[in-house]
Amino acid sequence: TLHLSIDRTAGTITTPWGMVMPARPFFGIMATAPKPEDGCLTSIIPDYFGGNLDNRELTAGSILYLPVSVEGALFSAGDGHASQGD
Repeated sequence: TLHLSIDRTAGTITTPWGMVMPARPFFGIMATAPKPEDGCLTSIIPDYFGGNLDNRELTAGSILYLPVSVEGALFSAGDGHASQGD
């Protein structure tokens, strides 16, 4: 396990070997509930409802359109990243 230091004031991440990179936080998984008739689906494979998108461009201020297939949308977000390359 590797724990990286995040400097919230500077907005940077420092590796144990001294490399400093900009922090660009985002959620890897963003999804609404799938259609009830689709049954139980995994969020690992992205689909029409979202899922494991891992798109580093979806940061604060971005707009992501997902369908609402269940009343109330039942939005879920997780798998937070501090920074990620392409």
